[in-house]
Amino acid sequence: MYLDATTCWPQCNTAECGHRYCTTEAAVSACMEKESALGSDYISMPRIARVGTAPLVTGSFALGEFRISVDKVKGSGVQIEFTLAYNLTWNDTRLETSPCRRVLDTMLSSVASTESKHANLYWRPKLALGTTETEPARERKLLDSLYSQSGAVARLRIREAVTLAQDFNYRNFPFDRQTISIDLRLPTVQLSGCDDLVEQLRYKETLSLQDSNRILPQSATWLWDSCGTAGGGCRAADIEKDIFLDPALRQSRESVCPVVLKIRRNNDLFIIKQLIPSIVISEAPLLSLYMDATVPPLVGARASLHIIALLLVVTRANNDLGLGTLSSLIWTDEFALVQFFVILAGLVETIVVHALIRFGCKVLAVSVDGVFRILLPFVLFPCLVVGFILKGLEQEAFFLLVIVGGMLLFLSYSVARVLYKGWQIQRNRTMMVKKLKALKMESNGSTLTDKEVDQIMRKTFDTFDLDKSKKLEKAEVRLILDAMYPNLGRQHVATAMKAVKSDEIVYEDFAIVVEEWQKMSFERHGEEQRKRRSILGRLGWGMGSKSKKAWQRAGALVKTNKEARLFKGSSAPSEFEASLMTLQNAGARKEKVADVAAADVAAADVAAVFAAALDTADSMRA
Repeated sequence: MYLDATTCWPQCNTAECGHRYCTTEAAVSACMEKESALGSDYISMPRIARVGTAPLVTGSFALGEFRISVDKVKGSGVQIEFTLAYNLTWNDTRLETSPCRRVLDTMLSSVASTESKHANLYWRPKLALGTTETEPARERKLLDSLYSQSGAVARLRIREAVTLAQDFNYRNFPFDRQTISIDLRLPTVQLSGCDDLVEQLRYKETLSLQDSNRILPQSATWLWDSCGTAGGGCRAADIEKDIFLDPALRQSRESVCPVVLKIRRNNDLFIIKQLIPSIVISEAPLLSLYMDATVPPLVGARASLHIIALLLVVTRANNDLGLGTLSSLIWTDEFALVQFFVILAGLVETIVVHALIRFGCKVLAVSVDGVFRILLPFVLFPCLVVGFILKGLEQEAFFLLVIVGGMLLFLSYSVARVLYKGWQIQRNRTMMVKKLKALKMESNGSTLTDKEVDQIMRKTFDTFDLDKSKKLEKAEVRLILDAMYPNLGRQHVATAMKAVKSDEIVYEDFAIVVEEWQKMSFERHGEEQRKRRSILGRLGWGMGSKSKKAWQRAGALVKTNKEARLFKGSSAPSEFEASLMTLQNAGARKEKVADVAAADVAAADVAAVFAAALDTADSMRA
């Protein structure tokens, strides 16, 4: 009777009969009624032989490829999306006698991504997944599940789409290293299979790039920290440092499988597209310091390049790096500040040098410009770039060594070089002026060849041509004149500068100017001026108008005296010396000359001599 294939007989709709010829719905309905009638409990945790011991669940896990993106909920950090496939196996002796034991596979398996409505009626280990125990996965979406049971052994295979939130630290972006923590837990039970999961992940990464089932994104945005690849081709010793179980959590709890993944950013693309252009933008205005600071148009070009570079650095620093909302400065911000201040230093140097030239400190200006055009682009900025790259790579000791050493080198060398360069310029100028003056002294019987004379003239020209323009400006020519003839008056200086026919002269014109100066014989006039001043000083009288008037009145008084005429015929040296001493004493006493001449004939006689000397000096001045 029960063999009728068209009828589901209630008497045979049992586990013992195999629910023959009954549909799944009919079989499930019948067995559920029987379980309800028996009052069996399948929801609680299964009993084991050892009291106080949690049931053992064996698990096997497989992770799919990670998709790492900005956390859409927090706006900062990242969210990691991946598929997780896992199999759980456990023993439950109650299942051997369950009225539904023949249809449990169908009852407890999902239909595609829809969980079975009977799943909550039977105990099963539930996997807790998250970043830590206190931060579960943000989203877990069931893809499918398959339940199977054989005797007391139950197996559950589940595939889920998981979204985990990770707090990445972008302090050293784009040289950042990150840690991904995946916390797998089966509360209240013992979990086995964690070591197998780690070994499986490591093994996949040691395969060739073609055979590897990658975990990291195929875009190669992220690399294994020690291995240095995005997937496959790793050495076993390297990948062991990148994939491991957290030993502290693993030893403290048997129900936890704490997987740790060490990754770092692949910064090759960032270096090519961002870092190198930024360095070029900063280096270009520093190289413009080689433009001549004494030429106003070039000074404007230097300043313009610095200002444009500053604007570009600020603009690039505000670009969106795709990291979400950041609450603190990162490496790129610090590097942009370094670029900004280095470029600003170049701009300040240009302004200072230009101001020094305007205020007549050309030697100092050229010295400063000559030093900083080397130190800024080739010492200071490279040291800062290398130092901050080392900082991004977390080499703090080398970072401090390079930065501190570079700054000390920059400061000490710049000060020493500026002082030395200024001293060197002054020394060369003094030496060449002496040689130039020696040419005049040997003009009537020179022992120098024409080639040696040309060398002296050319070296003098080059020494005063600080901007190396192959031309001397009037100001530079005036420096040569002042060095050769330091005691010239304004009238002689004006006469000498008339030999300079234009605002700038070339070497050939410079030689003509020097020859014209030699013809003017400035040095003789200078010596006579010094001689005349020294005679008046020795007589104890200054050059004031009161002194000259006093001596002139004394001379007029003596000329009317007959004894003055007798004095003119006298030629005794002893009387002249005695008269000179009397005059010096009279001058030291500051008495009126007229009174001295009336009271003392000798003093009056000497007054007449001095009056004659004054007349001669006045005629020479005229």
